[in-house]
Amino acid sequence: MGHGNAGPAVSAQLVLHRGAKVRDDSASHAFDDPSGLRRWVRTTSGTVTPADAAEPAARLAAIVDVVQRWVHSQPVVNPCDRRSNCVL
Repeated sequence: MGHGNAGPAVSAQLVLHRGAKVRDDSASHAFDDPSGLRRWVRTTSGTVTPADAAEPAARLAAIVDVVQRWVHSQPVVNPCDRRSNCVL
Protein backbone atom coordinates (compact mmCIF):
# COMPACT_ATOMS: atom_id res chain seq x y z
CA MET A 1 0.00 0.00 0.00
CA GLY A 2 1.29 3.41 -0.94
CA HIS A 3 0.91 4.98 2.50
CA GLY A 4 3.01 2.47 4.40
CA ASN A 5 -0.11 0.92 5.89
CA ALA A 6 0.78 -2.61 6.95
CA GLY A 7 -2.75 -3.42 8.10
CA PRO A 8 -4.84 -6.35 6.93
CA ALA A 9 -5.85 -6.60 3.29
CA VAL A 10 -9.25 -5.03 2.62
CA SER A 11 -11.47 -4.91 -0.43
CA ALA A 12 -11.66 -1.11 -0.40
CA GLN A 13 -10.16 1.83 1.43
CA LEU A 14 -11.12 5.48 1.09
CA VAL A 15 -8.10 7.79 1.37
CA LEU A 16 -8.80 11.40 2.33
CA HIS A 17 -5.66 13.18 1.15
CA ARG A 18 -4.67 16.84 1.45
CA GLY A 19 -2.02 16.86 -1.28
CA ALA A 20 1.57 15.83 -1.86
CA LYS A 21 3.12 18.69 0.10
CA VAL A 22 2.68 19.51 3.77
CA ARG A 23 0.46 22.55 3.98
CA ASP A 24 0.85 25.57 6.23
CA ASP A 25 -2.31 24.64 8.11
CA SER A 26 -1.48 20.93 8.65
CA ALA A 27 -0.99 21.29 12.40
CA SER A 28 -4.32 23.06 12.87
CA HIS A 29 -6.45 21.28 10.26
CA ALA A 30 -9.36 19.39 11.74
CA PHE A 31 -12.90 18.45 10.90
CA ASP A 32 -15.72 16.83 12.81
CA ASP A 33 -16.24 13.12 12.34
CA PRO A 34 -19.03 12.12 14.72
CA SER A 35 -19.11 8.62 13.17
CA GLY A 36 -15.52 7.86 14.17
CA LEU A 37 -14.92 6.19 10.80
CA ARG A 38 -11.92 8.33 9.79
CA ARG A 39 -8.48 7.40 11.09
CA TRP A 40 -5.49 9.72 10.60
CA VAL A 41 -2.55 8.09 8.83
CA ARG A 42 -0.41 11.25 8.87
CA THR A 43 -1.03 15.00 8.94
CA THR A 44 -1.81 15.03 5.21
CA SER A 45 -4.16 12.06 5.01
CA GLY A 46 -6.77 9.96 6.72
CA THR A 47 -8.53 6.75 5.79
CA VAL A 48 -11.93 5.17 6.05
CA THR A 49 -11.50 1.39 6.01
CA PRO A 50 -14.53 -0.89 6.20
CA ALA A 51 -14.32 -3.74 8.70
CA ASP A 52 -15.84 -6.13 6.16
CA ALA A 53 -17.49 -6.17 2.73
CA ALA A 54 -20.98 -5.49 4.16
CA GLU A 55 -20.00 -2.38 6.17
CA PRO A 56 -19.96 0.21 3.34
CA ALA A 57 -23.60 -0.50 2.43
CA ALA A 58 -24.66 -0.53 6.08
CA ARG A 59 -22.87 2.76 6.84
CA LEU A 60 -23.31 4.54 3.51
CA ALA A 61 -24.90 7.66 5.04
CA ALA A 62 -22.05 7.98 7.58
CA ILE A 63 -19.39 7.48 4.87
CA VAL A 64 -21.02 10.12 2.64
CA ASP A 65 -21.16 12.48 5.63
CA VAL A 66 -17.42 11.98 6.33
CA VAL A 67 -16.55 12.70 2.68
CA GLN A 68 -18.73 15.85 2.64
CA ARG A 69 -17.17 17.12 5.88
CA TRP A 70 -13.68 16.39 4.46
CA VAL A 71 -14.37 18.28 1.21
CA HIS A 72 -15.86 21.26 3.04
CA SER A 73 -12.88 21.41 5.43
CA GLN A 74 -10.43 21.99 2.56
CA PRO A 75 -9.53 25.54 1.51
CA VAL A 76 -10.77 26.72 -1.87
CA VAL A 77 -7.83 27.09 -4.23
CA ASN A 78 -7.89 28.87 -7.56
CA PRO A 79 -6.06 26.55 -10.01
CA CYS A 80 -4.82 29.60 -11.95
CA ASP A 81 -2.78 30.69 -8.93
CA ARG A 82 -0.35 27.87 -9.71
CA ARG A 83 -0.06 28.26 -13.50
CA SER A 84 1.01 31.27 -15.51
CA ASN A 85 -0.87 30.19 -18.67
CA CYS A 86 -4.23 29.42 -17.07
CA VAL A 87 -7.36 30.62 -18.88
CA LEU A 88 -10.81 30.30 -17.34
